[in-house]
Amino acid sequence: MTSIRAIRAVDTNHMLVIEGNCWGNNYAGVLPIDDRNTALSFHKYWTPTTQESIEPFLKLREQYDMPLWNGESGENNNDWYARAVALQEKNGIGWSWWPLKKMGAGNPLEIRTNANYRRLIAYLRSEGKKPSARSAFAGLMQFATDSRYDRNIHHQAVVDALMGASHKSGIAE
Repeated sequence: MTSIRAIRAVDTNHMLVIEGNCWGNNYAGVLPIDDRNTALSFHKYWTPTTQESIEPFLKLREQYDMPLWNGESGENNNDWYARAVALQEKNGIGWSWWPLKKMGAGNPLEIRTNANYRRLIAYLRSEGKKPSARSAFAGLMQFATDSRYDRNIHHQAVVDALMGASHKSGIAE
């Protein structure tokens, strides 16, 4: 692949993480890759947490001798999170989380939304009238301020589901 050669012309050290099309799960036209310092990344959302659900990725790992990485997951419930993480770790698959795709309790941290922000979002979804520029700006600036870690709502139960029931981080719910 030309892009990999271009990267390797300036960087031979860092691992490349390769994702397929169709939300990171379709590798047609992507594989094989002639670079030993690569990992194959996939996404896992709302699919069963069974061995069969990850078999296609395990087969690609074996066929192409590449490490597997779940580069994006979430948007579910704590029971699913715990089962998905256990399944991946049992199969030697690294994983990461997509914690801010949606606002809400399904994330380790939740950003509070303010009324001006909610009105702007409703308008952008064609569910409300157009807010004034001043109101929209105020809502976005407040949202940015509220995105600071110390202003987030912490959901310890999500962290525990991801890290295992014995994990204790000291963050209050």
